[in-house]
Amino acid sequence: MGVTYIPGPEATLGPALAELVKGVGHVADPNFEFRKGFERAIASNPQLLQQLADLEYKSPGAITTAFKDVLSPEAFSSLAGTKPSAKAVSEKAISEAIPSVAGLTTEQLPQQPTIAQTAATRELTGARPEELQHEGAAGTMRRAAMEYVGSLPPVDRERLGAYATFPTIMNDEHFVQELKLQRDIYESRHADRINEWRLQKRTANAAWWQQKTGVGTIDTWDNYFYDEGTQARLDKLKEGQVTSPTREDMALLQVDEAAKAAPEEWKLLNQNRTRLGIQQAYKGIKDAQSDSERLAKIADLNQMLGERAKFGGPQVHAEWTSSEEAKTLAKGKEPLGAVAGLLLSHYKKLRFFDAQGNEIDEASALNPPETPARTAPRSAAPPAAPDSAATFARARARALQLQQQGLPPAAIRAKLQAEGFNIK
Repeated sequence: MGVTYIPGPEATLGPALAELVKGVGHVADPNFEFRKGFERAIASNPQLLQQLADLEYKSPGAITTAFKDVLSPEAFSSLAGTKPSAKAVSEKAISEAIPSVAGLTTEQLPQQPTIAQTAATRELTGARPEELQHEGAAGTMRRAAMEYVGSLPPVDRERLGAYATFPTIMNDEHFVQELKLQRDIYESRHADRINEWRLQKRTANAAWWQQKTGVGTIDTWDNYFYDEGTQARLDKLKEGQVTSPTREDMALLQVDEAAKAAPEEWKLLNQNRTRLGIQQAYKGIKDAQSDSERLAKIADLNQMLGERAKFGGPQVHAEWTSSEEAKTLAKGKEPLGAVAGLLLSHYKKLRFFDAQGNEIDEASALNPPETPARTAPRSAAPPAAPDSAATFARARARALQLQQQGLPPAAIRAKLQAEGFNIK
């Protein structure tokens, strides 16, 4: 919602009073009677003097300038010696703060408003900035949830069942927060806020998986999804290259197992979220009004492309850059070709690259073939058995975990066998 501003009476009262005095200036010697009457009024009614002092404080010149030709030195002295009331001081601070909040959207309101800005916002809207922001956030959540449900393909809506209904989405705290932040990022023009919301969104995603699975910590899930070093470590663990797994390694393997064993509905729910978010980010990049906004939204797009890859999507990343051909020409020795390459290198656009660094077309990057979570039927055959090195790494990590729980070797062996490990 917007914050509107209508000037107060002080803005026009001074000139109006001046015009009043000017209008009666032609009357024969009006000042004597006016001066005496004024002095009697303030002498018998100190409250009137305070009101005039307050008016002069809030709108300098409203009294002293308008009545400079008709008030006696004693009256001016009395007026100057009267301090403004606390109410007048507060009202002036609010009036001076009004321009800093008038006309702002909820998103643009200060995150840490001054006391005067808080009072000015309440004066204009009847609510404090944080109340407006809360109302705005709730409205964005509802719109984002409805948009998500409406974007689901019919086949996915059928497979998701209750997961795809508006009440269920709204009651899923972390998931609807992700949807809301995606919408906020799409609509924002401010790079700092986009980057802040992007980090909040990844934390909400990590919290969603930790809450749903009951496995690991939010930090472990965050590293699992977004940290390249953690992914490299996980690959080594699964290939049996780590001889002495740490506690963190075991927690990472548990998170990986939990993600792979998660119900297909959970994966499908998140695939559709990243699909919608990727579409929004792509449009936001195309509509960006500054380099900083564009770069922040590209970082958000790459974050969601990485999430998509965790559940079967292709490894893709986006860059705002010129073509490889232009770069090659610019570095060449042939003069005309180098000039042409230099000129072309200034022409940048959003480009996509696969895991090997090869440029791919937008359609392949944004709309890849459907991933297993969406295409596999409910009665699909079980996945192929993992390679022996990966199985050994998981069995060893699980055995160490059970050992830390105090189980004897025979019990550990029986537990591993019951969990499907081929232990002899």
